[in-house]
Amino acid sequence: MEKVSKKFGGKSALDDVGFTSFPGEVHSLVGENGAGKTTLMRVLSGLVVPDSANIRIRGEETTIATPMDARGAGVGMVHQNFLLIPAHTVLENLCLGNRFVGQGHVLPYGDVRQKLQELRDKTGLWVEEDRFVEDLSIGERQKVEILKLLLREPEILIFDEPTSVLAPQEVANLMSIFRRLALDGKTVIFITHKLNEVIEASDRITVLKQGKVVCRTIPEATDVQGLSKVMIGEDVGASLAKTQAPGSTVVRLTSTKAIGVHGEEKLVDVNLVVRRGEVVGIAGVEGNGQQELVEILSGLRRPDGGTVSLPRQIGFIPDDRGGKALIGSFNISENVALGLVGDSRFRWGPAMLWSKINQYVKDLIVRYGIRAESYQQKVDELSGGNQQKVVLARELKRSKDLLVARNPTQGLDVKASEFFYQQMMELLVDGSRSESTGPRAGVVLISSDLEEILSFADEIYVIYNGELLKVNKADVSREFIGRLMLTGRRTDVLSVKSDHCYD
Repeated sequence: MEKVSKKFGGKSALDDVGFTSFPGEVHSLVGENGAGKTTLMRVLSGLVVPDSANIRIRGEETTIATPMDARGAGVGMVHQNFLLIPAHTVLENLCLGNRFVGQGHVLPYGDVRQKLQELRDKTGLWVEEDRFVEDLSIGERQKVEILKLLLREPEILIFDEPTSVLAPQEVANLMSIFRRLALDGKTVIFITHKLNEVIEASDRITVLKQGKVVCRTIPEATDVQGLSKVMIGEDVGASLAKTQAPGSTVVRLTSTKAIGVHGEEKLVDVNLVVRRGEVVGIAGVEGNGQQELVEILSGLRRPDGGTVSLPRQIGFIPDDRGGKALIGSFNISENVALGLVGDSRFRWGPAMLWSKINQYVKDLIVRYGIRAESYQQKVDELSGGNQQKVVLARELKRSKDLLVARNPTQGLDVKASEFFYQQMMELLVDGSRSESTGPRAGVVLISSDLEEILSFADEIYVIYNGELLKVNKADVSREFIGRLMLTGRRTDVLSVKSDHCYD
């Protein structure tokens, strides 16, 4: 790809970008939020028509104006924002994504089922094919997108943030898949903000910044800190230590249960206490009851058994920002206003005070580093990382008593992730109060990123088959928790059933 340029409105997303990748390599494309990574790959996959570009595939000049052109050129992409049909089953989505191997108007169900089983055996990515996509967790939908691409067997495979909601073992499996694809002569292009994965998986690395290539390197010539500095232009990694001990109880779940739509138990006898000034970290493979737990903690559903005590002012960061946190056709100000309807500062009776709201949102855009033309820009025109910043800006301000955050840093670059952590830690201590009143909010951090859990959680749990398994932070490793996430127990782990505690 040479001389690729693209403007959206008056903003340049890509400015004379050049990108080259070879058969048999894993090539990582990195950069901060809004750097142009996804836009560049959407040009290659036919979803964005550039203002100018020269594209050659296997040495031949190639015009890619539509996804059909990209498919014909052997290009496939796993998108950060899923392109699945919720009302159809997994199998139907996979067949629609591979319908050209069928004949006439008949979808290739049998052929896809057979290939899907082969892929499960090779990759370890498993999703029940007869379930409806709308009933799947975000992690399960991610697996469907990956399987849909692998079924097509393209020569050039683009993965946009594929590991953001996968468990550690699933990430390791995906990295192995990348390597096997490269050994088969495929070209794998990997977009991610997890720089440790970049160093581990890549053969070559390209860094974009503000729509331009600023660095081309290899893992042997750099490290995580070096890539961070090139991406951001400054060192990151400030201290985020807390200074106050936990205070009074802000959340209590006692023998809490939740039943699924088909009568199955999603949460089983869950006991949980969250105190003010405390981060409770919950790790787990998607589909083990996380969705039901966050819905109960955020007040979105009632439990089907047991008791729940919640505070009044709760901020909630879901893992599906497009489906549950934002309205893409609304602008930034309107999306933030959704969280201000109960705030008397921005209302006059039933009327919203838009002049005050707009000024408030302007300040948030600056404070959170949201890359946007203005507060009036539609959210679906923003990059995934900047959409996530809009959610964080709104919900962190609402978290007066409790923040429930599920994979909150997915799609965020290292600088934005660090800023979120700083804001999260500030929630734990209210500097406007006297020391005698103690900390303000509690935090429940539900994440598939174990580094996040181990770095910030005061109490750590693993959710497995709807049960909360408590672990001793001082005695466990990343590997221990990863195994607990996958199996629920080990032969040398003592089970104490009365409080579901594993020490």
